[in-house]
Amino acid sequence: MVDEGVDERKPLLETLKGAGYRITLAFDAMEGYRRATTLQMDLVLLDVRPGSTDGFAACRLLKADPATADIPVIFLTSSASLEERLTGLRAGAVDYIVKPVDPAEVVVRVEIHLALAESRRSRISPSTKPAFPPDRPATNRSAPRGSGST
Repeated sequence: MVDEGVDERKPLLETLKGAGYRITLAFDAMEGYRRATTLQMDLVLLDVRPGSTDGFAACRLLKADPATADIPVIFLTSSASLEERLTGLRAGAVDYIVKPVDPAEVVVRVEIHLALAESRRSRISPSTKPAFPPDRPATNRSAPRGSGST
């Protein structure tokens, strides 16, 4: 999760951790980008303006890098203008959630996008192993590859 307002994120972080996701925090978009490339995350929650770098630029970098291009990016932000939502989606985000958020809704959206990403990966390379244990359904996945979100 890339967001500078950790205190306001506490309920969401607790809900995501309670759902079995490992969380890695970054307080700047470029730090989040670097962590995503290093940790090979399954999903990134990204604010539009975390710290000094804009989240749109970080999203474009993630999508341009072959190592991170397939990682779903969800903007989670108080920037609610139509122009910013469209900019985020055009930058490559799969979803855009406007604050304040209900943690349960975010978890469901995360589960949906992780399942869709897993489905795309299995269609592209069916010989790869699923990212979740075979005894657990995808919607109750424990932590993604490196972290649940940035």
